[in-house]
Parts: sequence; C-alpha cells; structure tokens
Amino acid sequence: MLKKAIISMFLPVVLAATWVPVAQAASSDWNQVEVAEFEATKGDYVMADLKNSTGYLLNDETKTYASFPLLSGQKRKVYYLGRSYFAATPEQTWIVRELAIQSDRVTFSKSGEFLRLYDGEKRTSYGIHGNKYFQTMTSRENKYVSMGCILVADDVLDIIQNSFDADEKEMRVITTSDETTLPFYEE
Repeated sequence: MLKKAIISMFLPVVLAATWVPVAQAASSDWNQVEVAEFEATKGDYVMADLKNSTGYLLNDETKTYASFPLLSGQKRKVYYLGRSYFAATPEQTWIVRELAIQSDRVTFSKSGEFLRLYDGEKRTSYGIHGNKYFQTMTSRENKYVSMGCILVADDVLDIIQNSFDADEKEMRVITTSDETTLPFYEE
C-alpha cells in the first residue's frame, strides 16, 4: 500500500519531466527555449495544439518559442454553470483581453487567475487557467478534461501572463488540431 502511494505521488512529476512536444523545430530560423527562459516581448502569442495536448508560446519577430503540456475541453456534451454545451475547445483565433480572479481555488488553481478569451470583441466563457490537479491530470491518457478552457501548469500561466502584460493586455491565442499550422513546423 505504501509503495502504491509513493508511486502515485511521484508518477505525475516523472511524467511531466519526460513530456516531449510532438512538433519539434526543424527550421534553424526558430529557437526553442525552456518555458522559464522565455522572455516576454510585445508580439508574443499562444498556439494550442489540441490534438497533441501541447501549447506553444511564440514570437514571430524574435523567432523564439517554448512548448509546454496543456489540457483542453472534453469531447462530449456537458452541463456546467447552468448551460448545456459540447465542451471541446473550439478551434479558432482568440484574443486575451482580461485577467480575472476566480474564487474557486480547485478549478482555477491556487491563484484563481483566469485569462479570458475573446472572440473578436465578444467576451466568452473560455479562458486559460491552472487547475489544482493539473499535474495529476496530465499523467492520465485522456487530455480532454476541461469544460472547454485551456489548462496549463501554474508556472506556465505566470509566463503567459508576463507575455500578456508585455503585449499591453491584448494577446492572440490560436487553438488548432493541425500542427502543420505551427510557424516552425517541418515534416
């Protein structure tokens, strides 16, 4: 029993440490850095590869990117916050225009920070945020677990927020299942 408890405690840490993004930079024009080393600059944006559960923080001008694991919306109908809808994260281009603080410290992690996604000028219920159990959820096979939002680790959320601030509080986010749309993608 103790052995099982120890394994379940450390397995998510080991899996997160060995996570490797599917699309690797084959182009010498792009420089991949660790998320913690990504320097927030005007023009930064996020691409969420929903098919491979991989996020990218990129800047086309500096040709720099960092990759990180992410979780996205369940591919089924849900009933949440008084609404019934298909929870898969929509594939489109969004704009983050606000940082909200939510009181739910499980769904929105210890900080409650929520980067709200806008569809053009329209405020949506979608966003980017942490989750108290993010590390545990990334260790599971099913990566489609949210109610439609993009879930990231708390330290990644901090870096994305730095980019949001550098972008004068308006940052582009692209959600896609087509990894060939990544600017550095090469077969």
